[in-house]
Amino acid sequence: MDGTFKIVPQWYQQLFTIHAFVAGKLVPAVYCLCTGKDIGTYGYIFQALIDKAAVLEVDLNPDTIICDFETALIPAIRGYFPNTRVQGCYFHFCQAVHRKVGELGLKTRYRTEEPTKRKIRMLLATAFLPVPHVNTGVSLLEAGTT
Repeated sequence: MDGTFKIVPQWYQQLFTIHAFVAGKLVPAVYCLCTGKDIGTYGYIFQALIDKAAVLEVDLNPDTIICDFETALIPAIRGYFPNTRVQGCYFHFCQAVHRKVGELGLKTRYRTEEPTKRKIRMLLATAFLPVPHVNTGVSLLEAGTT
């Protein structure tokens, strides 16, 4: 699941898309032009999908949903798909970290200083640690351990 904001007509806020694996390939399944990006908007979309799946006699109970870290999307997913694992998208995580690097004025250091680049890349790698070890991994980075 993802939202795109730059390409929508001015009276819409986002193009929300849902992709699904079909025969081992990721394909676009749903496109929604949305006037909002709040829990109510996502709830309306999810309820419409659940209702349509019931009419078609399709079991709409995904094991995992991968999405960005939008604050309204994750609780909406959990509310409508309580048995589904919600996983953050690594691409969006990396975008957020690099955006923060820019906000902190570290872009030049990231490009020119290898130790800074290494630390930031190690921070990105914490996404692959088992959840119980993430705090330890971040603490080691803060302490200067490489």
